[in-house]
Amino acid sequence: MEEKTKMELQDNPPPKWVKIMWGIFTIWAIFYMVSYWLPDFARWLKTAEPDTAQWQDYKNK
Repeated sequence: MEEKTKMELQDNPPPKWVKIMWGIFTIWAIFYMVSYWLPDFARWLKTAEPDTAQWQDYKNK
């Protein structure tokens, strides 16, 4: 009798709901990055000293 000592990969694709959830998460992450992170990054690139620009925003509140 032969014993199988190595594990063979089985063809086991992820279920559809997992793919759908990853798709929703990816779309949400892209929307979040575009709407929240990119405007701050653009403003940061325009300033010579980003730290002082953030401090001015904090001081003016």
